[in-house]
Amino acid sequence: MRFVTHWLLLVLVGIITLAAVATMAQLYSGGVSDDDPAFREDALQRSSVLDAQILEVTPVPDEDPAGLPPGAVSVEVTARLDDTGEVITFPMIDDTGDTFHAGQRVTVTANETDGEDTLYVISDFQRERPLALLAGLFVVAVIAFGRFQGVRALIGLALTGLLIVLYLIPTILNGQDPVQVALSTSMVIMVITLYLSHGASRKTTAAVVGTALALLLTGALAALFVEGANLTGFTSEEARLANVEAGGLSLRGLLLAGIILGGLGVLDDVTMSQASTVFELRRANPRAGFRNLTRGALTVGRDHVAATVNTLFLAYAGAALPLLILFAVGIDPVVSVLTSEIVAVEVVRTLVGSLGLIAAVPITTALAAVLACSEPKKVAAEARHRQGHHHAHGPATVAAPAASAREFGPQPMPVMPPGYPAEPAPRAPAAMERFAHGDQTDRIDQLPPPEQPPMPGQGRLMIPGYPAAPFVPPAPPPSTYPREQRPPQPSEGRRPEREQGDRRRPGRGREPAPLPEPTSPQEADDLDWIRQLRDAYNPADPRRDDDGWRHEDQGRRSPPSSPPHHRR
Repeated sequence: MRFVTHWLLLVLVGIITLAAVATMAQLYSGGVSDDDPAFREDALQRSSVLDAQILEVTPVPDEDPAGLPPGAVSVEVTARLDDTGEVITFPMIDDTGDTFHAGQRVTVTANETDGEDTLYVISDFQRERPLALLAGLFVVAVIAFGRFQGVRALIGLALTGLLIVLYLIPTILNGQDPVQVALSTSMVIMVITLYLSHGASRKTTAAVVGTALALLLTGALAALFVEGANLTGFTSEEARLANVEAGGLSLRGLLLAGIILGGLGVLDDVTMSQASTVFELRRANPRAGFRNLTRGALTVGRDHVAATVNTLFLAYAGAALPLLILFAVGIDPVVSVLTSEIVAVEVVRTLVGSLGLIAAVPITTALAAVLACSEPKKVAAEARHRQGHHHAHGPATVAAPAASAREFGPQPMPVMPPGYPAEPAPRAPAAMERFAHGDQTDRIDQLPPPEQPPMPGQGRLMIPGYPAAPFVPPAPPPSTYPREQRPPQPSEGRRPEREQGDRRRPGRGREPAPLPEPTSPQEADDLDWIRQLRDAYNPADPRRDDDGWRHEDQGRRSPPSSPPHHRR
């Protein structure tokens, strides 16, 4: 059951793609029809576009100066056609008085009418070089930042342009429904660009399904409010000119098609961002469930929606800035301006696109969370692999978990290898064990002296001016009592009697009484303990103070705490 959800979404993507391709094949008729009035050979007026270069611009007096716009002047333009090399001269109206100059590359439209002279007019400037430079800079920036993914994104952009130019526009000019054409083309563009740019993965599948559902909702809302607001589409000069030139176009359908295409450009960005956020949260914390993933991704989605809605409004306001200035200097009331069709079109376009954007965030987030949770072992394995790769190629430090994943559950504690060999400690030397059991030296001066620091030139360091020689520690002085042997006990010899004026307690200097012979093992242990206690605290020892302890070795030896049988 782990892969059921993913396969169901893949089947849904396949159904959407097949339906879109079938609709495109049904609507396509092989290009623009030759029966269109704009393409008839026997038309009364034939137009052609020619490339030319301006040779000279000469101001001429106008017959009716009052009829010219403010700041405009009449000029006579002399230009050379690139195709034939013919030099032509024709009048023009310079709207600013400084628009045309000698040496400029322009596009000239030649209007040929039967029985009359050909009329020439400058329709536009040639901008191939600056646009090519800007496009090259854009391609370099995308490839430098995105690398192979940037190359795939550019390929998807090229395919999108080809579909619009070679299919969408000719099909609409042939009289097909613009809404069906735009919706089917948008679905195919969405599937191609998303899978091509981001690869075939669960993340991309969630983004594709979320974009498709949100796009259908956007189209339905656009159709509902365009019809409800009685928007005709005759709001711009371009729409009227297209209707005159092509004839029979549905301007309301063109408006809806524009809303659908514009909504796709915003939706695929938001849906892909949401899907990526969900899967990155899952990789950062493999224990996060559907609820935690959805809650964390929606936090990011709210910020994205807020910024994108403002971006849409600013984009449409910037495009209609001259129109807004025209309304500002007019005398119409504000309510009339806002409810006029030219403003209502932009309002519907902005609000419908924003509603589709808002709907796309929770839909895509929920789908991505379901797909991310449906295969936890694979995701967790990828996270562990990345963590292991970090430890194998970096310092042996514990990487801190992502800040966004700390609030979604406890983090696994990595087990670090010990920095030392995990081996048991070596056994203490025999002399150390005997020292711990009471075989101690009598005085500190009988211990070997510490190692002396090396003299210049005799150490391990290279000192300039002195020959380097290995360090040989000096031999310890001879000792009467080696560390491995016990010192002579007081019972082994009589010490001279003390003077009468000695202030020590009476009884000092007497030899201790002999101990009886043991009759059992337990009694032997007790007598051994008594012997050790007497050796540690012997009043007959002249080297003891009034308390019976020696100053030079105080603290190095103490009487046993209890008899041996008690310790057992």
